[in-house]
Amino acid sequence: MDERDFSNGMKRYSAFHQSRAGKDASIVSVCKGLDALGQDWAAAESDGTFVPLPDQKPERSADSSRMRTIRNRLFMLGYMEADSGRGNLDGPLEAAIAAFQQEAGLEVDGWVGEQETWPALQELVSFETRLDPLKWFRKGKPMKALLRAVGLRLFVLGLLPENPAGGDFDREQAMRRFGDIWQRVGLKMPAASPGFNLGWLWMLFDQDRIVEQLGALKALPGKKDLERTHSFILNAAKIELWLMGYKVVPNGYDLEQRKVRRADADGMRKWDLLKLSRTLTQYYFLKKSFNLYKALCLFWKDNGEKEETAEALSVDFLGDFPRFFAFVNSGLLAHEAMTDDQKQIRIEAFISTKKHKRDIPAIWHSVKTLGGRIWDGMRRIWGWFTRMLQTAKAKILKIGLNLSRLIYNFALQSFTVVANVFKSIGAVIDVLVHSCVSGAENRKVSLWKDGDFDLCMLVDDSAGPQEIRQCCSAIAHKVGLFSFGCRVLATIVRLLANAFETAWTGYFGLVSALIKFRGTRHRLQSLVNEYALVFGGADR
Repeated sequence: MDERDFSNGMKRYSAFHQSRAGKDASIVSVCKGLDALGQDWAAAESDGTFVPLPDQKPERSADSSRMRTIRNRLFMLGYMEADSGRGNLDGPLEAAIAAFQQEAGLEVDGWVGEQETWPALQELVSFETRLDPLKWFRKGKPMKALLRAVGLRLFVLGLLPENPAGGDFDREQAMRRFGDIWQRVGLKMPAASPGFNLGWLWMLFDQDRIVEQLGALKALPGKKDLERTHSFILNAAKIELWLMGYKVVPNGYDLEQRKVRRADADGMRKWDLLKLSRTLTQYYFLKKSFNLYKALCLFWKDNGEKEETAEALSVDFLGDFPRFFAFVNSGLLAHEAMTDDQKQIRIEAFISTKKHKRDIPAIWHSVKTLGGRIWDGMRRIWGWFTRMLQTAKAKILKIGLNLSRLIYNFALQSFTVVANVFKSIGAVIDVLVHSCVSGAENRKVSLWKDGDFDLCMLVDDSAGPQEIRQCCSAIAHKVGLFSFGCRVLATIVRLLANAFETAWTGYFGLVSALIKFRGTRHRLQSLVNEYALVFGGADR
């Protein structure tokens, strides 16, 4: 998708908006506007601009980024032999999804829906979704999906030499090793003894707590303890940098099994590493991962440190690792302290400037290749965004990888809300544009409307009171749902009109309106509550 596509998007509604300028609204014009907006919304979904995750398996998925993410996560959990990187829903992926659902105790339908399977994958694989250990046990025994996830997490944290993708490993021994490292580093211990139990499982999957405790250390481990724990510390840092968008992969490995055999991509050889290092600890760090060193350098420079200081902090990472984790934890605390309104104001203020209009298409170029980075690390990104706005870099902050993730997620959530409203009132819009009310007619009772929108019910002599009441009840429900949907859509229509009047046309205007739409959620929630009160939660 290029800038021209963004300028030319929302064609139907743009034309309707221009044609209605200065004219009074009527029922006919409202219906035409909703119909135009609905068609443009569907086009934005079909061309992959915004793709909400359907609850039911579609014929095909336009969201290639989400499909690649799902495929990769199932591969990491051992449900696929290889990760092809394909962004479509094919036979092997469907089989892997079904196998995961079976082992996770979910409904087996071969599709990752927004309500059950996607949240389950997030809980087991992502680093920002808290694990609820109790729900992953049946009759006191762990589910197979949990065992796979435990092995993966231990591997990523550098506690296993390889990923036991099938979940077959000595979990008691591995968890005891986790407890031993936790104790050697000097972190606060859970009440339960180290092992495969709920207390230590909760600790293993609580990345925020790992960051908090590593950042709060007052004394560093001794040399012997550091040699036993550095793999865990370095891999915890890799996870954090990956979540914040830096070029490092959380693919844990054990230092003792890794050797420098030839030059890195940057030409760094064993002797070069020794020259950079003043201590054996520093050498261990650089030998472990030169890419991690580069990511740390960029991290510190992004956060206001001079180049020499950034390099020194990065080379001597193991000599002062609590400083890094304390910095990350401060970002998490800043995120928690921000209200949704404050987030809304900050992201809207940033994107609404004209200088960023030309950068918006870059968001969709980025998200198509980001995989799990689109969905993971959003709490870290808010901390990063806040820090960037507080430094001199705020003057030159551009829409790059992190802001692409932030803006895309922010806008997608709003798009999904409105898309669900369109799907709910689609049949009712049909009522107003066709003479015979779709879904209301049957052999004995039919509902028609004339040119003046007067409704006429045609009842066969053989129709009974119950059939007539059922038809009237169905129509009343549709009309009430339509009223609710129109009130929600009126908000997005006003925002689009405002965006278009300020020269943010096409998909530029759509993105701007979607971000502003998030600021209306309190009013929308009151409408949802009102709708639930009247209709008892049906079709929500």
